[in-house]
Amino acid sequence: MTDTTAPLLIWQVLERRPDGRAVSQLQLDLGDTPIPAGATWALYFNVWHVLAADGLKGDLALDRLNGDLRRLRPAAGAAGQRRWHARLVSESALPQVTHLPATCFLVVTGADGREQPPRTGTVRRTLPRDPAAWSRGTEDLVPPETPATLFAAHRGVAALPETALAPLTPKPWRSTVGTGRFRLDPTAAIAAAPGLEREAAVLAAGLEKLAGLALPSGTDPAAIRLELGPIAEVAEATDEAHILVIDAAGIRIAGRGPAGVMRGVQSLLQLVPPGSRGPVELPHLAVTDRPRFPYRGLHLDVGRNFHDAATVIRLLDVMALYKLNTLHFHLTEDEGWRLEIPGLPELTEIGARRGHSPDEADRLQPSFNSGAETEPPGTGHYSRADFLAILRHATDRHIAVIPEIELPGHARAAIRAMAVRHDRLAAAGQPEAAGEFLLTDPDDRSDYRSIQGWVDNVVCVGMTSVDRFFAHVVDSIAAMYAEAGAALTHIHVGADEVPSGVWAGSPACRRHMDQHGLADLHALETDFFRRLRAILAERGLGLAGWQEAALRGHGRGPDHGQGPDIVVDPGFARDDCLIYVWDSIWGRGREDCAFHLANAGVPVVLCSADRLYLDLAHAKHPDEPGQEWAGYISTRAAFEFCPTDPFLEPAGDPLGRLATPEQLAAKLRPTANGLEHIRGLQGTLWSEHITSRDRLDHFALPRVLAVAERAWVGDPAWAAVADPAERRRQMDAEWSDFANRLGQRELWRLSALGYAPRVPPVGGAVVDGTLVLSTEMPGLALRYEPGQADPTPQSPLYEGPVPAAPGARFRVAAFTPDGRRSRVGTVVA
Repeated sequence: MTDTTAPLLIWQVLERRPDGRAVSQLQLDLGDTPIPAGATWALYFNVWHVLAADGLKGDLALDRLNGDLRRLRPAAGAAGQRRWHARLVSESALPQVTHLPATCFLVVTGADGREQPPRTGTVRRTLPRDPAAWSRGTEDLVPPETPATLFAAHRGVAALPETALAPLTPKPWRSTVGTGRFRLDPTAAIAAAPGLEREAAVLAAGLEKLAGLALPSGTDPAAIRLELGPIAEVAEATDEAHILVIDAAGIRIAGRGPAGVMRGVQSLLQLVPPGSRGPVELPHLAVTDRPRFPYRGLHLDVGRNFHDAATVIRLLDVMALYKLNTLHFHLTEDEGWRLEIPGLPELTEIGARRGHSPDEADRLQPSFNSGAETEPPGTGHYSRADFLAILRHATDRHIAVIPEIELPGHARAAIRAMAVRHDRLAAAGQPEAAGEFLLTDPDDRSDYRSIQGWVDNVVCVGMTSVDRFFAHVVDSIAAMYAEAGAALTHIHVGADEVPSGVWAGSPACRRHMDQHGLADLHALETDFFRRLRAILAERGLGLAGWQEAALRGHGRGPDHGQGPDIVVDPGFARDDCLIYVWDSIWGRGREDCAFHLANAGVPVVLCSADRLYLDLAHAKHPDEPGQEWAGYISTRAAFEFCPTDPFLEPAGDPLGRLATPEQLAAKLRPTANGLEHIRGLQGTLWSEHITSRDRLDHFALPRVLAVAERAWVGDPAWAAVADPAERRRQMDAEWSDFANRLGQRELWRLSALGYAPRVPPVGGAVVDGTLVLSTEMPGLALRYEPGQADPTPQSPLYEGPVPAAPGARFRVAAFTPDGRRSRVGTVVA
């Protein structure tokens, strides 16, 4: 129940202008908060999108603070009323509900300058409900997601019988399904060749969880055999190649290496219906399989919002089930440092806590709606024990974990923590120790603002204390990997989105440039990455980074300089480097950046924002959470990503882009050498709007399965088809197979395993006087209610066209077996 006595902020988006700006009405009620004579008040909230400096009219003033923190206060000359109003123009269309603040808090400061404890308020958010008002501006070509637009989009999706579908996800390289069935019962045993004990343990645990089958290890009767050996049909030298055979004699899984056996184990577990108890009937099946790409990853950001170890472990289980093999673990950000580092307790005591603090001496400021209190998900970190548990769980499933420690930008949490450490030691009379790990130049007068709004989030790359800090953190992480028995090959150093203006006013940077003959700030940054690479090489580790790390000058990124020019740093053309390319968004000039790098011999991971950034909203609808700066990414858009020729137009294009043949022809393609340097691809999850386990599932699932399919299988078959009509036919056929696997199997499996995947909304139209419904993923239960009521799991099940009189209104939705519902839509006859 809403507390009517607490502060209340009502934010109503009234309209969106053709220039892409939104006009909003703000109403603020201070509730019964006492405001003594002579006191002042301010209401704080977080909103990422920039609000026009001159766009506020009314009796409130708006201050843009650091990052996404904003402050409302009485305008000059305003009276001391309890209710306040203002009209605001933003520099963004504010298209999704998650673009508006979700929390707020009021701070009253007495006449003596002392703050009262913050008081948490309530925010009510409303957006236009008319689909015609959902556009982000005149260049927005993406249609809104309504039952009518979905109904049209679903026409290429055919409902297929189970027997017509690929037997596994990702689709196997080669497979044959027989007519017989093998009965796996509790009397069976698992026989594992020497060295496969870990794979056998994962299989045994999976069978017990899925079907209650507690199978012992042994040889008599050994219904399941795990073996190592060559896979004659597979020419590629990959340890993940494997075969899975189920026939009357039992089950045999053989891998070229233990990782291959683990992939076969996961294939077998996919065939076991969750929730079974007792004997399981498995189809006779012969699978020979291998991955197209050696790197198949998922990036998880825990800096902007924290996700505990149990949540990470359950995500690892999904990755293993669908044969992803790398977790890119984004452990540090401007808004949070999430890993305990021995000897530097301030990193988590300060850098892992968020809440209201006038001077940030004991915590970071609120970000991404984390509020005034130090609570999850804004606050939290992994102890050494937590991190070891994550590493061991991943290692048992042959999933590599690449930790990311962001430098030189996106480093505010570390900067603030080390500043507190410096002040503590300096006050204790230890100036040398105070400066040991200091990350910024105290005399720096540089003026900048990062793309996320920070004015103090970049380390000083001219100071050797930054190098010492990095080396200390790397050594601490390496020690934890060694203790966990996990392989550490790379440290990801970030390197992205360094804003213009940094270091220009730093005496320390000027001294370093003079001492080393560096001509400009671009050379200074290149020198910094060279130093990081050397620190890692001394420890037998490679450097990974976002694309900016391997580029020179203005080509580093949209926030670093002007122009799309791409100049590759040859120092990264080495096998121990790994460069992640995100900024390949159509129209920004770097669509072919990955191929410039790969053709120059730089190892590349594709993580294209407009296809693989899974924190972007699924579709254009105000209630759909997520970002939209790189478009909207449906499951189909991710599934139809073509890794080695992404300029082919997929059916599910998230940007609605219009590219001329001349524009497409001008883009660089990978050479044969370049193809060898494309190591793979990953889905990327940023956590600005991911504040809970269910919300993480909503963003990740089932889109992660589309990423896994594309990484395992490679380019879709239609990419080689020249005729547009035939290509579209094949696109629809491939998508129909995958969509049916999701609707008939995988959403059901994930729900039974305790996950909460997004349920796609229903398409609907009135055709010839009848209500006709459609779904993106055949196999889901479609239900409807005549009139105004929302459908429930007990509502009528749609089994065919329903009579619809003129003017009749229907509310429609899809349901999973556990009763979770899609977004509700309305169809009017």
